[in-house]
Amino acid sequence: MQEMQEAAMRAMLDVQIKAPVVIIPRSSTAKMAIYADLGELFVKNSFTIAAGSEELTVPAVVDTMDIVLNNVKLSRAFIEDGEVKSESLMLEPANMQLQVQRNLAAAYFTKLPAIAVNGKLQAVDMHIGPDDIALAFGVLNENLNEGQTIPDEVTQLEDEDKDKQKQDKDRDSEGGDQKQVSSQLSLNFTIESVGVSMYQKSADLTTCKGVQTATEGLGRLTVHGLEVEADMLTDSSLTAHMHLVNCVLDDIRPERVDGVTRMFGRQAKSDEESQMMVVKVDQRSNGSVIIVVGFNDVQTCVCVEFLMTVSQIFLKGLEDGQSAESKKKKLENVADNNKSAAPTTLDLSLHLKVENPEIILVADSSRKDTNCLVMRSFGDMRLRMNADLMSINGGFSQVSINACPYLVENRKGKLRSVLIPCNMGFQLQAPTGKAQHINVSFQEVQVNISPETVSILAAAAQGLTPPQVDEEQSDDVSKDLWNVAKVKDQNFWFLREDIESDVDDLPLKAPSDVLLLPDQSRGEELIFTVDMFAMKIETLCGSKMVPMLSAEAKVDAFVRDWSTRVSILW
Repeated sequence: MQEMQEAAMRAMLDVQIKAPVVIIPRSSTAKMAIYADLGELFVKNSFTIAAGSEELTVPAVVDTMDIVLNNVKLSRAFIEDGEVKSESLMLEPANMQLQVQRNLAAAYFTKLPAIAVNGKLQAVDMHIGPDDIALAFGVLNENLNEGQTIPDEVTQLEDEDKDKQKQDKDRDSEGGDQKQVSSQLSLNFTIESVGVSMYQKSADLTTCKGVQTATEGLGRLTVHGLEVEADMLTDSSLTAHMHLVNCVLDDIRPERVDGVTRMFGRQAKSDEESQMMVVKVDQRSNGSVIIVVGFNDVQTCVCVEFLMTVSQIFLKGLEDGQSAESKKKKLENVADNNKSAAPTTLDLSLHLKVENPEIILVADSSRKDTNCLVMRSFGDMRLRMNADLMSINGGFSQVSINACPYLVENRKGKLRSVLIPCNMGFQLQAPTGKAQHINVSFQEVQVNISPETVSILAAAAQGLTPPQVDEEQSDDVSKDLWNVAKVKDQNFWFLREDIESDVDDLPLKAPSDVLLLPDQSRGEELIFTVDMFAMKIETLCGSKMVPMLSAEAKVDAFVRDWSTRVSILW
């Protein structure tokens, strides 16, 4: 190997080209397309002697390649007669630096990884509207699925060949000599920030107006300081770490400037050097995966009206991005997957830790001097899933709910406890092919209900109604408003005759069409216990809360066979 390395040919690169433009239409007949301008590409490499290999007969050589990509843009374009008539910018010009180091002597010099990738993505700014979402889903559902007619027999043969190759590979790895494990791939990638602005309406490209206006803004999601580190070894094992400094979601609607705008983010009192989310992934050589996810000082504002508006934008874009044929294929695929569901062979362990989260439910998000309910707790959950069993164990400790003003500076002396700190635990056991067993337990639960708490919940419930969209009314409606017309010529709903049907005329279902529930129990069981539940109704007397009614109880509930013949026992 060293002789081959010494005689190998090496090439120096110094390339500067304008990257190509890629156009991805929604379908072969659509006029809307994704217009990707890849900007300018710079490639340059150099060769150096690896540190620590000078004493070898043939020193190890490292090929370092620097790749720079500038002014990458992404747009939604309207194409007619083979030309781009107008476009709406989805991705502002972005820059990325990438460095790839190749160890050309990885066969005998294992102190360095075979490939090391270091990259950095500078600040990225994106603009997305309903039509942009519809176009993205349309490309996935229509463009990428056009002309796919792969027979099922061919697919089955390919799967059998893959399984056979995998078994042969495993057999060779078990029977072969154990080789020294070394680093195959090392990755370190950093993203400064990614900002995504979402708009309630999209620019109309058919009228050559491709500019989004600030008055149509809905929300902005910004990710700060994302760093990913990964190391893959030659035995297929993998270790990866991801760190996220902060993730912020703001309401940018102009009418909400004086109201509650921060919907998600890190708490203001947290340390600037602390990290909002930490993810660790450890994949072993036998295929088992261990994932540890931690969240720290996360603050979430539950503004129901804002969430309903955002969900409607995505649902509308998802619906517009699916054609009738794609919907039909999706239903057929779901039916086929349900029929041929195979047991999983994944061996996964997940540990989720949530420290000091803060969930806020505001009464009126249009102003900051509103009242709210603040919930705090500590959560810990462990999931284990393999071919034989799926189990979930965890709980929440120190769960508390307080009623107070939204502004932190106004909470002094106005903090009222709604839920006294309590603990909750849960456990789920689901063996493969057997029934589920769930156990949920609470310790002492004490709830204080006051007029202030009821008013906050009532005000928040009003936001559950979907926002009304002002539809444009045509001028034809009022043309003959004052003209005399005969009633019998009008097609009003209150003048129509109801079509009645006799019960004897209704078709009867055949016995085979009637769904009969099984008589035997499936063994599903849910146990819900509360050691002590106390509820106190209070009222305001002067400046103090005076209790009016109080009740205490112990709850033991059993729910069995909820998927067939449900039975509940208290």
